[in-house]
Amino acid sequence: MRSKVPKDVTIEDTIVGPLTGKQFLWLLGGGVLLLILYQFFDFSLFIIVAILVIGIVSAFAFYRPYNQSLVSFLGHIIIYGTKGKQYIWKRGKRQFNPKDKNKEEAEIIITKKKFPDKKVERIANMLDADGEQKMSDQQFFNSATQNKESSSDNLTVQPKNITKEETANSIGARLRNKNRNQ
Repeated sequence: MRSKVPKDVTIEDTIVGPLTGKQFLWLLGGGVLLLILYQFFDFSLFIIVAILVIGIVSAFAFYRPYNQSLVSFLGHIIIYGTKGKQYIWKRGKRQFNPKDKNKEEAEIIITKKKFPDKKVERIANMLDADGEQKMSDQQFFNSATQNKESSSDNLTVQPKNITKEETANSIGARLRNKNRNQ
């Protein structure tokens, strides 16, 4: 059995003429409230109150700030106003001098974390290599000779004339393969 799928599921269905269910209920509630107010107030005061009630009910029924109902918008405002704020970025510790009476005049001390030079260099190399660790030519040669000595096969390598780009590409490929295997 096939059923129709609406093109835009964010739009509410109209139930009573051009009104959605929520709009109809808001207007119905406003009408009931106006009938109750008509019983309690004299006519001149009722007109003033009725204008206010019609404006408020119409806003709740039809006004949609930031594509959400006015009820949820006001709820978000209340939650934002009452909920504590979380500050994420704090650069350093602030220490105030107790002798200063004004916090604006207080001395601010920012602590910095020191890294060893080798660690910074290693991180910089990793960033340059898009997350892959780079090896210097000497490190690569040392690891290649260690692997050759540890292997049981006696293979001889014939040198050939290659360019620097080919050498860099082959070293990079070997490093990537080696890192993937580990």
